[in-house]
Amino acid sequence: MPADALNYSYVAEELDAFLSGGRIDKITMPMRDTVALFIRAQGKNRCLYVSADPQSPRCHLTERTFENPVTAPSFLMHLRKHIGGGKIESVTLTPFERVIKIKISSSTELRTTSEKTLVIEIMGKYSNIILLSENGTVSECLRHISPDVSSKRVVLPSIKLAPPPPQNKAVCESEKTLTGVLDGYAGGNLCGYILKNVSGLAPASIKEAVFSALGTTEKSALSPDEKISIAKSLIGLYDKNSLAPCVAISDGKPTDFFFRPYSFGGNEFKSFETLNDAMEYYYSAADGDKRKSQKAK
Repeated sequence: MPADALNYSYVAEELDAFLSGGRIDKITMPMRDTVALFIRAQGKNRCLYVSADPQSPRCHLTERTFENPVTAPSFLMHLRKHIGGGKIESVTLTPFERVIKIKISSSTELRTTSEKTLVIEIMGKYSNIILLSENGTVSECLRHISPDVSSKRVVLPSIKLAPPPPQNKAVCESEKTLTGVLDGYAGGNLCGYILKNVSGLAPASIKEAVFSALGTTEKSALSPDEKISIAKSLIGLYDKNSLAPCVAISDGKPTDFFFRPYSFGGNEFKSFETLNDAMEYYYSAADGDKRKSQKAK
């Protein structure tokens, strides 16, 4: 599914619009790798669902309700102590990375104001939920990553949080940069080549850009004009005017979510007002199927 930095750039903008200025009324952990923040914002009660499940990490608004765990995990207690009752200042995405940052202003025990940042890293098996102090050090995190686990990036309390390791890929900002990347294409899997050399895009998003530019995803060689067309199409994925959230439907079941209908697959689509709504619809169905499968086993 295209749960890439591209889609999350739109998700983060929606969350910033919906949640900024809101107050965190309640925090719970319905599962060991999932946090639910109940927020009162703009006269509405909203729930932000944050999951670091390696199989299905995500961050979006949900209509579902969750019960408190019988025994509160230490990470939950830490979040309640430091950001419970806090005010959300902003929600942003690290450009071209699946990293959402929620800035929160909260009161300390001494009744002074403290700025915290909840960092949500949606990166497959490396997904994590991290609370940062004002100085950028880790206050606490869902998953502790010690030097024994990773020599490239340590994530532990009291340690300055380093950014994710660089991917050394081009980003969709400059037509010149992207055509330069395409100059190196020497045949074979075109979409796979772009995936390997351009950051922030899932395979489905790359297929959409190539198909929109060329009318096909199969090309053994590219002309200068075709390289320019693909570059423009890749950059055009970030055009906010094209936002039209939807879920792909096959045999009556949701199979994927998109920030706009992708044309290459010939799918049927169900439209939604926001991308958060589309994600909630898709994941609710996916979670329901997962529970049925687990019960069957």
